[in-house]
Amino acid sequence: MRLNKNGIQQALKPMLQKNFTKEGRNTWNILRKDMRENLRLSLKALFVKFHQKTMQQSGKLWQK
Repeated sequence: MRLNKNGIQQALKPMLQKNFTKEGRNTWNILRKDMRENLRLSLKALFVKFHQKTMQQSGKLWQK
């Protein structure tokens, strides 16, 4: 699923107006933090999956 930049900007427009309100900025920071955290978790999950797979393969090699 790819989010296009315009879609994101449209959704966040109220928060991104010139007169950046404090709560708008906070919401934006929370959102960014959330996105970062999600990215980190999914990368970690991918790495773990990949690691398990390679460990299984090397285990099979050792058993031969």
